[in-house]
Amino acid sequence: MPVNARPTVVCRYPLEQSVVDYGQTLFDFVPHDDPRAADWKHNADAVMLRTLVLSPKEVPEIGERLKYVGKHGVGTNTIAVKELAERGILTMNSAGVNVSLRPRRGPAESCWRRGAR
Repeated sequence: MPVNARPTVVCRYPLEQSVVDYGQTLFDFVPHDDPRAADWKHNADAVMLRTLVLSPKEVPEIGERLKYVGKHGVGTNTIAVKELAERGILTMNSAGVNVSLRPRRGPAESCWRRGAR
């Protein structure tokens, strides 16, 4: 990714428009209903998941670009954490995000803000 490029973050679940708008001020933020979201395995630097299952069989389909998988909510049991880690892809969850007063802060932003690139 070029130095001045904004990372592409794909969200695979619906968000309020105000949250999408905020995400787009920080990233090349792709909401779930954008046609580009369908090809997230190849065009995202980070992906935000909620109920989508990411099985070990799917990990080889993921391109070199993906660096982060964020799980909205508690647990990562639906995500192939071990297989992703073997490819150098960080997996994180956002336990408690549903009770937060600041729902704009998702897993992808928090990771990028901490400098874990």
